[in-house]
Amino acid sequence: MTIESVDWSVVVVGAWNLAILTPDGIRKRLLELPEGSALDIELAVDRPGAFRVRHGGLIIEPTPLSLNIISEQSTPESIQNACNIATKALSGLPETPLSAIGVNFKYRITELPDESLALVDCPLDDALSDVGATILGRSIKRTLEHDEGNLNIELSWENEGNGLLGFNYHLNAVAPTQLSTWLTKILAFNDRTNALMNALFLGQ
Repeated sequence: MTIESVDWSVVVVGAWNLAILTPDGIRKRLLELPEGSALDIELAVDRPGAFRVRHGGLIIEPTPLSLNIISEQSTPESIQNACNIATKALSGLPETPLSAIGVNFKYRITELPDESLALVDCPLDDALSDVGATILGRSIKRTLEHDEGNLNIELSWENEGNGLLGFNYHLNAVAPTQLSTWLTKILAFNDRTNALMNALFLGQ
């Protein structure tokens, strides 16, 4: 079994003003770079107006419904940088209507051991097999309490034994200060994720 961290991110759900969060607005308001600084901008060819800004190991993607900040390295240091950018957005654009925030840790797992697959055995699989259905993929999700928010854990895998494990630290709130405070808990999020990873998989 091998485990690889992938796509760690911070997602701030709200009605973001894309007339403000243009590439140059991101440069000025979130990255705090000097005028004329070069940015790596990616444009979507199949979605009108969609773009992403790459800088310093982060991918910043504003949409009308969320501000997504993705860590390219998926390391504790990089996700902390993503939290810092999200905090700047919350403080610099305080009039943005907000509803929630999430900090996400994802892991790609190859060759899941039988002991781990047994954790999510479900009678539904047997019932589907009995009627001749071929199961190509499976997933299971659990929601736990975490401080004033939730921790959502989801495991999905294919028949080949490769899986994706996600930890989503989610808080519903409308006040920028509440959402910013959630981001200060990043070390605790990382510690709990590591403890659960060790208990569920690494300790097998």
